[in-house]
Amino acid sequence: MGKLTKYSCNNCGFEYLKDEPFIFYFDEENNKIHEVPLTELTSSLIKPQMLQGSIYEGYCNHCNHYIRVYAPKDEDIKQGKHINEIIKENPNEEIINNYLKYTDNNSFSIKKVEEIFIKHCKFDSNFYKLNFDIGRFNHEESQCPNCNKRIKLDIETPQCPKCEKNTLTSTSLDLTD
Repeated sequence: MGKLTKYSCNNCGFEYLKDEPFIFYFDEENNKIHEVPLTELTSSLIKPQMLQGSIYEGYCNHCNHYIRVYAPKDEDIKQGKHINEIIKENPNEEIINNYLKYTDNNSFSIKKVEEIFIKHCKFDSNFYKLNFDIGRFNHEESQCPNCNKRIKLDIETPQCPKCEKNTLTSTSLDLTD
């Protein structure tokens, strides 16, 4: 089930919508990155072999832009187990065959994912970044890819991302599925 929350700052009037959980998937047939809330309908459209993952959003009050961090879900990407990289390191047929036996056919190399985003991402490359290590991802200490200022992603606290005062309130909530 998806949740759309509208936030408003009582101090500076800054408002924004937060759609969660928000995900992406790459449709190779149509050469398109889709960015959608995770609902029952969208989860039925996504095939296991598709490049997919979570989207985290924040606001940089220095650049005055929203920042998106895309975190691919593919375990092979996160663990660095890519067949192309294995072949480069050790062209041993037995190692390659063992790898192929256990892979789930949805492995994308880091380079391939970066190429997909450069070509198909709707956002200016200054205002998005890819994170392949979501296990060590700190929502409180992310960096803006444009100015390297520290920003918070997916804010759940009452602190406004624009004026940084503790005056942020939820003004509406919609549930979707």
